[in-house]
Amino acid sequence: MMQAKPYKIAVTTVDSVKRRSFGWLATGGKPFVQLDPADIDDDLVDSVFNLYKTVYSQINPTLFIRDKYALLKYTRWIILIDDKKLVAGFLLCREHKNGIKLGLTAAADSKEAKKAVVELNRKAFNVAGVFGEVSPPLEKMLKGHVPELKASDAAKVLQPSKEIIRVSKDGKHYWRDIKNIGE
Repeated sequence: MMQAKPYKIAVTTVDSVKRRSFGWLATGGKPFVQLDPADIDDDLVDSVFNLYKTVYSQINPTLFIRDKYALLKYTRWIILIDDKKLVAGFLLCREHKNGIKLGLTAAADSKEAKKAVVELNRKAFNVAGVFGEVSPPLEKMLKGHVPELKASDAAKVLQPSKEIIRVSKDGKHYWRDIKNIGE
């Protein structure tokens, strides 16, 4: 019988992001709590999925993830909670042959949550072994705060099966086909 992949979930407050380091994102150590997929709180999955739908539907109304359980392809979750203990933001990642790949990130519609999620991403992208792709709006907020990879090298890091369709003239950006969305 195949064993389910363990999930690692860390919950931290919006206020703590500024003063916290995130090296544990790559190592998978504390404050991550390891869970079996069946033990992940359904209310937490609902809250993350609802925030995902709210934020990502503004970028593209055709959501890449249409079912809350599809979020479980991401095996490391950092959840930000506000002072009311509600989900105010998240960063979902997965293990990849080249390290930890950041996948989805979103913030609730509050100034504090948005600042915390940007700071979380800045810190995460500065952890050795962590990489990812970002949307243009997030890129603007991260520029100058995180290492950048040349577009020509992106296909090597994103392997397997990630094909760069077109590299821009600046050599820093590229387009690729994302499942069911297009370029």
